[in-house]
Amino acid sequence: MLGYLSLPFKIEKLDVDAGWRTLRNGRISNLGIVVSWGPARIRLTGPLDIMKSGGGLRGMYSAVYKPLGTVEKISRPETSSSVFELMLSARIFAKELRLESLGLSGTAGKFEWKEPSISIASPVFTAKWENNRADAAFTAKNISVTLDDKRAASVDGIRFSGSSGITFSPLVPGPEARMELTARSGELLWNEIYLSPPLGALPLKATARFTSGKSIPSGIEATIGSARLKAVLPDKLHAPLLVSWSVPATSLKDLQKEVQSLPAMSTLGTLKVLGGTFKSTGSAELRLSPALKLSSGRVQASVTNASLKHPPASIATRGINLGISGRYPGSANASLQIDAVRFRRLRGTLARTSIEVKMPGDGPASFKIPEGIPLSLQKIPLHIGPVTGATTKTGDLLLATSLSIRETPLGVIDEALCTGMKHLPPATFELELPAITGSPASIEPEGSARIRLFDGKIEISDIGIYDLASPLREIDFSAAWDGIRLDGLGGWLNFGEMDGLLAGHARNVTVRAWLPVQYEFRAEARPRKKSDIVFSPEAMMNFVKLFAEDSLDSLPGIVKWGAFGWPRKMLGGYDVDCAGIEVSSLEGVIAVKTLDACDRGSDHYILYSDSWLGTGKFRIQLNGTRYPYLVDAHALNLYVKFMMQYIASLSGGDQKEKDDETPCTAPDEDA
Repeated sequence: MLGYLSLPFKIEKLDVDAGWRTLRNGRISNLGIVVSWGPARIRLTGPLDIMKSGGGLRGMYSAVYKPLGTVEKISRPETSSSVFELMLSARIFAKELRLESLGLSGTAGKFEWKEPSISIASPVFTAKWENNRADAAFTAKNISVTLDDKRAASVDGIRFSGSSGITFSPLVPGPEARMELTARSGELLWNEIYLSPPLGALPLKATARFTSGKSIPSGIEATIGSARLKAVLPDKLHAPLLVSWSVPATSLKDLQKEVQSLPAMSTLGTLKVLGGTFKSTGSAELRLSPALKLSSGRVQASVTNASLKHPPASIATRGINLGISGRYPGSANASLQIDAVRFRRLRGTLARTSIEVKMPGDGPASFKIPEGIPLSLQKIPLHIGPVTGATTKTGDLLLATSLSIRETPLGVIDEALCTGMKHLPPATFELELPAITGSPASIEPEGSARIRLFDGKIEISDIGIYDLASPLREIDFSAAWDGIRLDGLGGWLNFGEMDGLLAGHARNVTVRAWLPVQYEFRAEARPRKKSDIVFSPEAMMNFVKLFAEDSLDSLPGIVKWGAFGWPRKMLGGYDVDCAGIEVSSLEGVIAVKTLDACDRGSDHYILYSDSWLGTGKFRIQLNGTRYPYLVDAHALNLYVKFMMQYIASLSGGDQKEKDDETPCTAPDEDA
């Protein structure tokens, strides 16, 4: 009976425009209906035709209503949509007030609604109910929805069809409903997430089953591409929702097409999958109230013989095998093995690695790699110790591990990482970090890195990296160098012959956005075997060019020839009492000072020599109206740039470009 039918909408207004003659002929020339349905209001206006067949007044009646319609938000009537066309048809047996059939179709050249912003190109919708069975279909060239400038979605070539049994005494669907959904392609932008799933390769087919007398399905079975999903729906809000899935071996190339980029990992958009398969089975129990929450679950998943390449970072891997098995709450075990890893010219392998995960359910999750990460690199003796990790109450991941690289020639590391340095010293590098803690915001290692060169060493310690997600990333460290022989350094730089040792430090260094904002820098030359430091005329001339080129240019040519030409070479080098400088920067103030040993009362010298045979004393003074000498960051940066370019011109002027026959990119075929 029609009286049992409970409508999900409310009829606000009904206008009938018909003369007696046309009404007697079964036609209402214009029927206006205003319907409210949730937050929306639908306005329809158009002709209604009623036809009767057999049985007197209590026979069969057919009605066809062909209105034009618009839709608007109830709260904002001015947000009306574009016009669409509908056709509603019904057949009613008047004697029993029995609905025999019901049909609905709609179309529009292009449907648009500004709030929310919805655009549908060439939509066509049809639905029909007859003999207790309903069928529906929908097609459109494109559907676009825009919520704001950071949230939007679009689907091309969408096709939907569905069918179900439906009875109206009372309204009950089932016992089974089926649907199919296909599309060519789609895009989704949600804040920082952009997805472009290959919808053409992922058709959705679903079947819902209903318990007798229930209007809510008791279970759903679906296939999405090759994946199978099964859900047992609760009949009460507080009962659990049971979901199980099965994904047979599926090409990773197909899955990779689904994800173009992810937040804080946008480089995944350029990740290339070269091969491999994925499969998974599992189940989950979900609580729907008061909020959706995972109560329990189990999962098994594996990736087999996968090969990946990330060209922008010059990273490639081949033969990735990953397996995961576990329960929630409880624990999971995973194993990972990679046959070949390549970063630029660096090659290596990852042996089978066991990972243990704890998921208690009532507290933070944790994991550990008890045997460390067995990553073997060609020519570089790397060791990564045991790894532990745990989530915090805020969802951040905290990591702890250790890292070491035994003493390795610097040239080997340069060659492997393709740093592009054209003129390297004969040095070695080693790293010893017995403890490293990390979070999404910072990395704080304990230990130091050392570079050994020319019988001395440079040691870097107190390392810290902060604000990792910020453009103003901060790097802190301290460095100290000592015992570096000037004769070796001068020969390597082509600076000139010297005898002595280089020492100094860079303490409390803070680099923010790749600019040094705080530091205490000191560099000095010390005697080695003799009581003084010795500079050859060539070395002295280059030193003067670095620190007092203007004064050098103002000297007469005969004086420069006497100071740095063959007469001076005949007399021997310069015995230097002291040479060095101190620079400190704090809160934007940069102060330049000389060494205490180079101070002579109120005079301050970068270099001081008291034994220039036959011609007096050789000195380079720090000139300024006040002491310490204050400079701005821009001026200091220009001077440091000049110094580096001048030294590079001495040391690398005759150097040829490195042979790049082996490229620094990872080829598709080889990891």
